[in-house]
Amino acid sequence: MVTPAYGGNRLFVVNLLRRMRVSGLKEFVEMATRSSKAWFAAKRYGYGSGLPISWEGWAVLAAFFLVVVVAAAELPGWKKSIVDAPAIIALIAICALKTEGGWRWRWGDRSL
Repeated sequence: MVTPAYGGNRLFVVNLLRRMRVSGLKEFVEMATRSSKAWFAAKRYGYGSGLPISWEGWAVLAAFFLVVVVAAAELPGWKKSIVDAPAIIALIAICALKTEGGWRWRWGDRSL
């Protein structure tokens, strides 16, 4: 089976963003899936993304950590969640779109 250039997770991300009621959903998905270059490695075992394999992946991960650290340092109590939740959702969506081979369960070498 041939994996699509966007990693096969377009429907997952579209549904996630649709539930979030993001404006410009079509434009976002088109922009995110235009490039077939993967930013994150596929995990050898399990489901999801591994470490970044390009500078774009490292930039996304650094931006995520920067947002979380600044929110933790500057915002009191429960207000951190207001910033952290969208940051986590955005990181998951980007990783799902930009992982080589897409997100699927892997059992080691035999499924790469």
